[in-house]
Amino acid sequence: MEEDKGKDPEDGQLSSPESPQRSETSPALDKAGKGLGEGDGVRAEGGKRSKDIWVLSALLFLAALGIWGIYAQIQARRHPTKYVRIKSRHQGEVKKEWRRKKKPISWARETLKMTKRGMEWLMKQFLEKEGGWPHFQWKEPRAGAPTTALALFAAASQPEVIRGPYLDKLHRAAQFLISRMDSQGAVMEEDDLAYRSYTTALSLLALVKLDKKKYATSIQKLRAYLIRAQLSQLPRTNWQYGAWRYYETGDHLQSRRVDISLTSYVLESLYESGLASSHPVFRRAYLFLRRTQNFRSDTKQYRIYDGGFAFSPRNSKAGEYRTADGDIIYRSYGSATCDGLRSLFYVGLSPTSKRVQAALKWLERNLTLEQNPGFSPDQLTQFKRGIFYYYYHSLAKALIFRKGKKYVLINFNQGNWHHQMIARLKQLQRPGGEWVNKVSGMGEEHAILSTSFALLALSQILKVLPYSGESF
Repeated sequence: MEEDKGKDPEDGQLSSPESPQRSETSPALDKAGKGLGEGDGVRAEGGKRSKDIWVLSALLFLAALGIWGIYAQIQARRHPTKYVRIKSRHQGEVKKEWRRKKKPISWARETLKMTKRGMEWLMKQFLEKEGGWPHFQWKEPRAGAPTTALALFAAASQPEVIRGPYLDKLHRAAQFLISRMDSQGAVMEEDDLAYRSYTTALSLLALVKLDKKKYATSIQKLRAYLIRAQLSQLPRTNWQYGAWRYYETGDHLQSRRVDISLTSYVLESLYESGLASSHPVFRRAYLFLRRTQNFRSDTKQYRIYDGGFAFSPRNSKAGEYRTADGDIIYRSYGSATCDGLRSLFYVGLSPTSKRVQAALKWLERNLTLEQNPGFSPDQLTQFKRGIFYYYYHSLAKALIFRKGKKYVLINFNQGNWHHQMIARLKQLQRPGGEWVNKVSGMGEEHAILSTSFALLALSQILKVLPYSGESF
């Protein structure tokens, strides 16, 4: 029994209870085991230190967040225009907090960026050898007076920061137009249908916008021709009285054509050139405008006499209909109403006059920037979508008019139409900088025409946009 006291129950080896049990491991393993134990202690101490760093970082972050919140509130009270207090929902609770306001769109900068790209494209089409722009109706690429007059008018109407780099070419184009002026003061090309009054009116506008003092002599000659060309020799009862013929006088059937578009350009050119508002030419033109507008102050048939304008007193691209009395009414539509409205301003009517108010109400009811309004869905796409950029430029001139030395913006309840027009033109501008109408038939499929009209619209809008001089 005494011998069993020293026996190990697991391996059956004998051991002396009085002496310590001998280790079966080597000294090297003993050292290794000791080393592992010390490493565990170091790691435990390092983990604790890392945890402390994370806790400290979190506390610093929360402190910084609190400081930023206090700073934001101070700044919001000091600069209320830069910050806005909003309500936010978090886990069902509504909290009020200060946030920096979004930077508003600089409409002037966006417009200038578009204008710069459009101007660059237009000037690339300039024919260096001849000093003008190619006529869209000619197969061979040679400069023509009608297209050059329109393109120069559009380019010269831009602010100096846009047109400045191209002034040499613009003055060359002006000399090209002057070289096409005949002894009577009309600018035209030597072909059958030369658009003499159109081209002369656009040339007058171009020279006035480019340098009124430098081209004063030519401006006087152009203006004198347009005054003489007015159909003032007809009886006052003639529906063409006070207008201008689209083509030259002569045997051509179309030579008797008159319309609101040409009339608006001639009146604009005379107005911008500084012709006195009391001149008889404006009074005679006003009679033609009255006959072209669907307006009667002595009737309540506002659906028929809606205040808009037709193409002429005897024609409308939007069609016609008969009243119960048998009268033929030539339908009002967008671009014609814009031409008529701005013409009323040129002849001296005030914004509060009944005829101006009637035209404005028509535009307010029918205003759209998707197409030329006033056409029914089944009517020709050639007119309602083919007269698009022209409509834009005339709309901008009708609703942004000059009063003394300032320009006045007319707005409607639908919102800022001029901002919407800028956004739409931005969408439609092509990568090269030009604008082109996909619908053909009215000339806007030619990029020089569409781009010129778009630039004219943008230049008019720029006159009422606040601009602080930021880069674009």
